[in-house]
Amino acid sequence: MKTVFIICLALCTCSVSAQMEQRSNMHLPIIISVQFHSISVPFRHMKSNFRNIGIGIGTEVDYSDVSKFHQRFSVVYCHNKAAGNRWLLQSQAIWRPHFGGEGFGELNAGIGYMITKRPIKSYKFNNGEWVPAGKKGKGLLIVPVGIGGGYVTDNLRQQMNHFFNYNMMFVTGYNRSIPIVPETLIQFGTSIKNK
Repeated sequence: MKTVFIICLALCTCSVSAQMEQRSNMHLPIIISVQFHSISVPFRHMKSNFRNIGIGIGTEVDYSDVSKFHQRFSVVYCHNKAAGNRWLLQSQAIWRPHFGGEGFGELNAGIGYMITKRPIKSYKFNNGEWVPAGKKGKGLLIVPVGIGGGYVTDNLRQQMNHFFNYNMMFVTGYNRSIPIVPETLIQFGTSIKNK
């Protein structure tokens, strides 16, 4: 799984590097977001999705000056007392059509890597007895898919995109009995780009 993630991240990095080389005067935006994480089936028990808060930072690259297609890179930290805190490193391809002047919608899909920690001290069975396994976590491959929208504010110095996203994440390698675990990540954020 780690190899698949490294290959996908390398391909995304090459694509972004090529875009940046073509437009050397581009200004990358800074994306700051607040996240709400939950281990749940998508679109179920929506109230419980707002219990675990996190923060994120990232940037994105436009594929051309007039393109509706973008590539976002982000690092997210989520606090989850019940399931364990986690770090997410992800890259998502975004289709962002504009409508009504300043409004826009978003569809996104990507790949990422999650580092999750156990919420409490755990034990493992070894040589006929239970021994402490510590609070170590593990790395997991994730596939985020999402939908969202927002609006643009523009002035002489900056362009700001205020957005929300509902991401469904499919986490692989969680444990042997459940090969894929569904998780959700609700994001509210702002992309700030200097002109």
